[in-house]
Amino acid sequence: MSSAARRDLSGIPTSRAGSIWLLKYPGLAAGAFETPAPPSSSEGLPTPFYSHNDIGLNYVEYGEMQVLLSTGYRYVHRSRQLSIYWGAIPHRIERLGAPVTRMYWLSLPLGIYLRWSLPAAITEALIRGRVFIEDDEEGCPDLLRMRCWREDLEAGPPEAEPIVLLEVEARLRGDNAPGRPVPFYLLRHGKVVILSL
Repeated sequence: MSSAARRDLSGIPTSRAGSIWLLKYPGLAAGAFETPAPPSSSEGLPTPFYSHNDIGLNYVEYGEMQVLLSTGYRYVHRSRQLSIYWGAIPHRIERLGAPVTRMYWLSLPLGIYLRWSLPAAITEALIRGRVFIEDDEEGCPDLLRMRCWREDLEAGPPEAEPIVLLEVEARLRGDNAPGRPVPFYLLRHGKVVILSL
């Protein structure tokens, strides 16, 4: 399985099916982008609908964006929030609500997600188009995770991908949720980093 980190969506294979752009990520992928808001909320937006058969994790470091799903569901993704969704539901950014929005993203292949056997109720809700959004905790551990995962997939050693997968699985299982007695460990280039939550 190949991994990739991207600063934007350039280089991601795309095809167009009507008004929907289909993205094909090369396995586990992560990246970040920063987008200035257009002078008016409608200028330059909305973006086209995008679809990809992956579980998406997005984290807005600063700024905000309003997202529309093809189901008609709208949500505002605010600063210091992590969202988890199934990318096959066509989605697009409708509006940017700040002068600049910076977002980190991670695309997790659906097959890997399904092998983890996470609670059926969560998986069923994702497949039906539910978007889970959580506020980050004090100290921004989700921001740190997203930055580290991007860096590791971009420039880390070959063993970085399985480590990132273990960490993503632990995060989705809630094993590192605040209030749990177990600290969150990150292995970074041969060094263990302990996050205080």
